[in-house]
Amino acid sequence: MSSIDLPENLDEWPEDPFEVLGVARDASERDVKRAYTRRIKLFKPEQHPLHFRRLRDAYEWICTYALSDNSTATSDQIVLDTSATLWNPMGPAPATPTPSPAPADQVSSRDRWQQLSSAWQQACAGATSEVYAKLVAQLEIASDVELYTRLFWLLFAAPEIDTARAPVEWLADGIARYGFNGQLAALYIQELRARPEEATSERCRRMLAAQQQPGAIIDLLSARWLAFDALDIQATDRARWADAIFDDVEQVRPRLRLFDEQALSRALSMAIEHLSWRPTLRGADLAKLLTDEMDQTESLSRNIHYQLDHLEGVIIHSGAWRRAQRAQPPKEQALLVATILESIRAGALQPSEENLAAMETCLQQIAVAPGDALAALDFIESKGSGVTLLFANMLNVLHYESEHDRFLQPNEWRRQRILDFVGGDRRSSGWTQYGQWRTALLDNCLRHCVSPRTVRELVADNESLRRADGVHLADLIASDVALDCVFEASRLFWA
Repeated sequence: MSSIDLPENLDEWPEDPFEVLGVARDASERDVKRAYTRRIKLFKPEQHPLHFRRLRDAYEWICTYALSDNSTATSDQIVLDTSATLWNPMGPAPATPTPSPAPADQVSSRDRWQQLSSAWQQACAGATSEVYAKLVAQLEIASDVELYTRLFWLLFAAPEIDTARAPVEWLADGIARYGFNGQLAALYIQELRARPEEATSERCRRMLAAQQQPGAIIDLLSARWLAFDALDIQATDRARWADAIFDDVEQVRPRLRLFDEQALSRALSMAIEHLSWRPTLRGADLAKLLTDEMDQTESLSRNIHYQLDHLEGVIIHSGAWRRAQRAQPPKEQALLVATILESIRAGALQPSEENLAAMETCLQQIAVAPGDALAALDFIESKGSGVTLLFANMLNVLHYESEHDRFLQPNEWRRQRILDFVGGDRRSSGWTQYGQWRTALLDNCLRHCVSPRTVRELVADNESLRRADGVHLADLIASDVALDCVFEASRLFWA
């Protein structure tokens, strides 16, 4: 199979890692590496992240569980073994290399699925205790990922049927047997988001210590550190979470170094970002240590100059954010300042779609009191230069086309209302005191659904709107990032 044989639709990809890379089962390490390189050139991570992850998992599986056994195993013996590997992109993998004789009561996969579906319907009908006992008994006969998943959901929905066990324990048991991947890993990550205290459990620490595949280690670290972030908000001793992240790095470093330096550099980069956005100076100090390590390790720094540049920007921006966070705002602005700063931190560490729920609270507070929000953003910018621009970038990412957008088109009536407002203040020279006048401008923009950008375009050619110092009103509006932020946040909320 050549590279062009892999379709764009990920669901149509084969399950066998050898077929994914298009190599024979007796391929040499050099051939496997070349095939992997050809694949990732077609499915680049920035354009096809899910495709790239599948390719990476296939490559790591072959390197770990096939190439290491080539000296003693025949090509027919190298097959997927879910008891030893994390490869499981589409569900349960094929048989183990040395299958034992099937028990007499073993059934086919199709029949087993029908049995599980039938049992689940019985549970939904009210027989939860009986079905739970049957599923637990099934573990002694033949287990699979689906069985652990059903046990988790059954105990999650009816915790009274097994008070001695937490639902998450079924996920942990399944992950211990089949690896941190697929639906078990996805459910465990959701559990960490819903109950971040799970990240501090001995169960989670054991799970991290047991992982060997770089992809699984990175995914678990990411979810665990995001849970630390959630706990950090409520903690009194906030420095402890920075130390916990640093300890995790020390624990996984030897394992990641065994596979490749790119996996290690990715883990270090993640740690630096999480540590940098800690409110305590302890996090910043540890981030600096890891950054120096990446910069000074020749094998790491040789191929990741762009990554080091990005991390340098992270350290600068997070430092400005930290200065604003540690400053004492006026009492009437304290809540808005704290909400905006926390939204910026969350947006820097989480994908925009996962941060949307947290952003909704921030957008609501801004939309309800736009004048106070403008003052809060001014305070933040005065204490941490450039932080307001970070917030503006977050709002741009959240921007989406909606039915509300049609009201932002500057029709003739809206155009005239803005021109009347600016023209009236032009005669009184009120706009020349821009710091005071901008609040009235914001009010008119929100009232007439006209963005500051549109106002800037409307007045750009009017030379009478130039102050004695040569600064034009359009230039003042263009440089007012806080004004744009408040208008865009209000628009997003009401949209």
